[in-house]
Amino acid sequence: MKRAALMLLAAAVVVVAYSCGETEPPENRPPRAVGAIPAQEVMAFDTVQLDLSQYFADDDGDNLSYSATSGTPRVVRVAVSGSTLLIIGRERGAAAVTVVARDPDGLWATQNISVEVLGTPGFLRLELHYDEVDIGAVVLLLEGPPADSIQAADGLTLYRAPAEGGVRAFVAGPIPVSGTVFRFWAEDIASPQDYQGILEQAAGSDYRQRGAVERWRVRIVR
Repeated sequence: MKRAALMLLAAAVVVVAYSCGETEPPENRPPRAVGAIPAQEVMAFDTVQLDLSQYFADDDGDNLSYSATSGTPRVVRVAVSGSTLLIIGRERGAAAVTVVARDPDGLWATQNISVEVLGTPGFLRLELHYDEVDIGAVVLLLEGPPADSIQAADGLTLYRAPAEGGVRAFVAGPIPVSGTVFRFWAEDIASPQDYQGILEQAAGSDYRQRGAVERWRVRIVR
């Protein structure tokens, strides 16, 4: 009887010891957002950097990896290096950026960032391309947003006059067969497509009218 009681006691000790040594680890918790990432402003062709580790935390102490996507890549591009987010302005406009933080088990947390890209002022150029030779004068219409400080290319003379929806420029001198005729100050050099150049008239160096100007190409470029 005594022997049986001792055996039962020993078995109970073993069970208790086993159960104490095999405690279940706590369940992994997902990362969490810390505050809100503030809205960002960036100039076109410029870059803003953010340290994402300031805006996410993991209560288990796990190392987090980060990724980001832009809702409008035409306006904003994004890249991530470690915990650093790069926001790259491409053209004037607004975009939403989504940031995701993941732990090693794939659990995640997310934040959204509102980004506004501001126009970068600077000079744009009007280029003319044609197949004729000995052109001595052209009349060009520049349509679009306000254009200031219109300056003729080297060796050319420019006279300007207001026109409906833009400005009209008379340019005289050895007009290049392919190249810049004048440049102008624009509110946003990232959006040359906002402007349109139209060749209205062309004349030779003898100032005789040239025809078929519709075949000539006019481009607005940075």
